[in-house]
Amino acid sequence: MGTNMITFPILFPVGVLAGVHPAFMAGALVSGAIFGDNLAPISDTTIASAGTQNAEMGNVVRTRMWYSLPVAGIAILLLLLFAGSKGAGSEVMADVVPDNRSLVMLLVPVSIIILCFRQIHLVVSLSVGALVSIIVGMASGIYKLSDIFTFPGGFKVEGIFVTSINGTVSTIFMLFGIFCVIGIMEEAGVIRLAGEKMSRFAKNVQMTEVTIVGSIAALSWLTGVVTVAIVSLGEIVAEMGEAAGINKYRRANLMDCGGLALGSIVPWSVHAIIPMQLATANVEGLQLTLIDVVTHNFYALAMLAMLLVMIVTGFGRNMNPDEKKKVYKKGQ
Repeated sequence: MGTNMITFPILFPVGVLAGVHPAFMAGALVSGAIFGDNLAPISDTTIASAGTQNAEMGNVVRTRMWYSLPVAGIAILLLLLFAGSKGAGSEVMADVVPDNRSLVMLLVPVSIIILCFRQIHLVVSLSVGALVSIIVGMASGIYKLSDIFTFPGGFKVEGIFVTSINGTVSTIFMLFGIFCVIGIMEEAGVIRLAGEKMSRFAKNVQMTEVTIVGSIAALSWLTGVVTVAIVSLGEIVAEMGEAAGINKYRRANLMDCGGLALGSIVPWSVHAIIPMQLATANVEGLQLTLIDVVTHNFYALAMLAMLLVMIVTGFGRNMNPDEKKKVYKKGQ
C-alpha cells in the first residue's frame, strides 16, 4: 500500500502520457507493489507473516523467492504480451494524447532510489523526489507553477498537491474504522471463534493449507487489509499448522502469498481503492474503475495459479532451512 502511495502519483501519469493503456499501467504498478510486499524483508506483510510464525526473516525471504520470482516473471510476460491491446478491460481514457516529454519524470523515482541506496532517510528521500518532480516538470513544460499551487481567493488553496492529499482522506478514515472494528472483534473473541470454526476443515496437510489460505483471504476480504488478517489470525494459523506438521516457513509463505493474491483481487481492497483514487487524482479526465485495476493485476492472478500448484503438488512444502542447519551441524 505504501508503495502505491509513492509510485502512482509519479509513474502512472508518466506511463499514460507516454501512451500506455491506463488499465495496464495501473495493473503493472499494483503488480509491482504486491511483488514488493510479498518478497521484501521490510514489507509489513513479510514482517507480520514471519513474526507471527516465529520464523527467521532471512529464511522466509529465501524460501519465498521460489514462489514470488516465477510469478513475477509470468506477470511481466503477460504485460508484454497484452499491454498493447486497447480492447482489454473497460473503455478508459480513449482521448489521451501520448506525450514523450513525460519520460523525463522517470528522474523522480531514480533520484529517490539513489538516495535510499545511499541510506538517506526515507522521508528526506521522498521530499527530495517531490522537489525534483517540481523542477523537472516545470523545466520540461509538463506543468506550470499554477498547476502545483494556486490561490483562487480567500483561504482557498488548489493544485496537484491539494488534490492528491484530498484523494487519500477517505481511505485514511476507512482504515481508522477498520482497525477499530478489528480491535473490538479481537476483544470480543470473534476472530478466535472464527479461526476455531475454520480449523475444523483442516483434516490433512492439504486441507490445512487450504484452510490457512482461505482464513487469511476471508479476513482480508472483510477488512480490505492483508496485514490485519495476518496479525489477527497468526496465532491460530501457527497452532493449526503445527498440528498438521506444516513448518513455520511454509505457514508464513502460505499466509503472505495467499493473503496478497486473494486479498488484492477484490475491488474493495486497499490494493484497488488507493491506486484508483491516486490514478484519477493525478491524470485529469481519467476514467479508471476498480474492476480495471483488479482484472489487470497480473501478479495476483499468477500467484493464484502458483498457490494451486503449491497445495496440490506440495511444491516447496519441505523447504525448511532450520532442518538443513541441523544436518550441517551434525556433520561437523
